Amino acid sequence: MRAVRENPVARAVKRADMDHNSDETRFAGCPDVPEERILHWREKYARARRVLEGERSGTSCLRKS
Repeated sequence: MRAVRENPVARAVKRADMDHNSDETRFAGCPDVPEERILHWREKYARARRVLEGERSGTSCLRKS
């Protein structure tokens, strides 16, 4: 994922792929998909988006002088 974010075309394709994969309306009316799985996927794609956009999670870029 980190390599993908360096390429603007690859980043756009990956973003579209993640948008499609994380579209929860795909599960509408599907009782076989437990809520826990949906929550797992929601968190998974949120993390992937942060990595794709270059955000750091749980770390600070600021240093004390």
